[in-house]
Amino acid sequence: MPHNNIKNDTDVLIIDDEVFLGETLKDLLEDEGYRVALAIDGESGLRFLKENSCSVAVIDIILPDISGLNILKTIKDSRIDCLPIMLTAYATLETSINALNEGAYAYIIKPYKVEDVKTTIRNAVDKQRLSRENRALLKDLQEINKNLSQANARLTELDKLKSQFLATVTHEIKTPLTSIIGYTNLLLQQKNQMLTQAQMDILLRIRRNSQTLEDLLDQVLDLSRIESGKVQIHLETFNIKDVIQEAIYIIEPIVMQKRVAVKTVIPDQILPMQADRGKVKQILLNLLTNAVKFTEILHAEIIIQVAQTSDKITLSVKDQGIGIASEDQKAIFEPFCRADSAVSKKYRGTGLGLSIVREFVNLHGGTVCVESELGKGSKFSFTLPLRQDNLKPPVHQ
Repeated sequence: MPHNNIKNDTDVLIIDDEVFLGETLKDLLEDEGYRVALAIDGESGLRFLKENSCSVAVIDIILPDISGLNILKTIKDSRIDCLPIMLTAYATLETSINALNEGAYAYIIKPYKVEDVKTTIRNAVDKQRLSRENRALLKDLQEINKNLSQANARLTELDKLKSQFLATVTHEIKTPLTSIIGYTNLLLQQKNQMLTQAQMDILLRIRRNSQTLEDLLDQVLDLSRIESGKVQIHLETFNIKDVIQEAIYIIEPIVMQKRVAVKTVIPDQILPMQADRGKVKQILLNLLTNAVKFTEILHAEIIIQVAQTSDKITLSVKDQGIGIASEDQKAIFEPFCRADSAVSKKYRGTGLGLSIVREFVNLHGGTVCVESELGKGSKFSFTLPLRQDNLKPPVHQ
């Protein structure tokens, strides 16, 4: 069978001092389409191997100047990219073993059968071609891997610089903002002495918007700390009921403004949990804030439910809001990501709340998930271990 895919780029070298036999084998292989060279002694054969590309060398063991086994050893020691096949009329078990130990691919015994020679050469050429292709592929992969490693190192450095930039800028903005809120509160305390109702309304608006901006800055700071590995878990033992009540109290103003109701479903007997109380409260606050924000139905119910096993606790926040399309649900926990719908885009926000929820849950070795249908509300649930015996310390960078 012709082998056109290997003929044009394959050379076979025959090293044989019996010129007639060498020429006969050369003609045979050229009829098969291979490019063939013939050397009648070991020295010229080695010179050809060192100066030319050769896939397969058919080497007679008995040569007038250099032993075929010595040529074989030179090929091996010099790392010549060639697959050797030994050729002899004096085959013994010992010479066969020696040849194979020195790296011979195969052994042809004179007189040879034409079909056996064709098969041996064909297999050797195929093996050498595959070997070269594999080496070339490996080299390409190593180069790609090197480039990817360099790019990844650069991205890591840029990500670090981004986090540092966010932390610095946020801090610089928050410092004067704190002063604005403080002075606004000071003025509001003088309401009965100095201020008109119109002035009071302006100050209240300034304080409300400033506090909103402060909350957004806190989220950016949380994210930068998470990404830099500087977030620590401060463990304490507490009852989740207390945290839920605190979170409800904090969001009470926006609950009243939206005219919705927050209800709880908590078992009478609940075990205390060990976790970072502040971060658990922040998780719950982020979920509750989103639930209230995205609920437009008057007197709608937002339900906080608690379920507990012997070693885990699950909290869920269920709303009757706008819901999330299925194609958006995987991405909503990514930083700065918001559901891609015309309805959701009218609500203000950074898209950091759920990202922080996921990171804080992960820090506790827990899981978070969402069930939602567009137009029918959402249910966010997170599960945490009741105890943090196996919690790994935070990584600092």
